[in-house]
Amino acid sequence: MKASTKEEWLHDVFWSWSDSASTHGKAGARDKFQSLTLTMTHRPTNTIVTRSSAFVPNKSDQLAKLRQKMWSELLQELQQEVLSHHEPAA
Repeated sequence: MKASTKEEWLHDVFWSWSDSASTHGKAGARDKFQSLTLTMTHRPTNTIVTRSSAFVPNKSDQLAKLRQKMWSELLQELQQEVLSHHEPAA
């Protein structure tokens, strides 16, 4: 199994990809799958959100689409979490 990690800052948001490729099923099977985990942290508020997807076919076009979708959705979720912590009490 191979694993890789990518980490970067985007203004006050730290994001980290973690993935691993492995072969599942019978010995010698050629079906390769990859699991993906994306974690985003808003540094000033220390708000953390994570999303994972397991057993994604290890095909670059499908992985690129899934990464883009996960990144967009998780960034929106992080934004909502941060804003909900800054809303004034009624």
